[in-house]
Amino acid sequence: MKMMPEEIMQYIVAETKKRDGIFGAAVVLGGEIVAFGTNRIFEEQDPSAHGEVVAIRKAAKKLGVVFPKGTVLYTTCQSCPMCVATAIWAGIEKIYYSASCEDNHKAGLSDRHVYAYLRGDEDPDVLEQEQILPKLAKTELLAIPRPRMYNY
Repeated sequence: MKMMPEEIMQYIVAETKKRDGIFGAAVVLGGEIVAFGTNRIFEEQDPSAHGEVVAIRKAAKKLGVVFPKGTVLYTTCQSCPMCVATAIWAGIEKIYYSASCEDNHKAGLSDRHVYAYLRGDEDPDVLEQEQILPKLAKTELLAIPRPRMYNY
């Protein structure tokens, strides 16, 4: 059933609330929900099982790994960097959200430390990175010819 953007957001908020969740998301194509997901990090014991990622994983089973033009993502709260990156990899063109990152922060659900890290504040208390054997993967893996998946 084709829905308007406001109807989709109202639907995912209601469905997320029914599941006692906060973070819900839907992958939408042509005004129709392809897949819906909620945060499942504790149920799955998987820190990557955010609502957006769950919805994108479900949608990929229907749409393929790279989504068709016009695919959008709706989410109850502004997406974290991991979810944004997943949306980009899937070819999602736009994300609609209800609560902002600042709203999340005020509710005690902040991801400011991740955003700060990605901006270049490589705080080793958050995550330390170190390159080793810099040529190994380049010559053994990246040199293998593969078809190009993305247009950017």
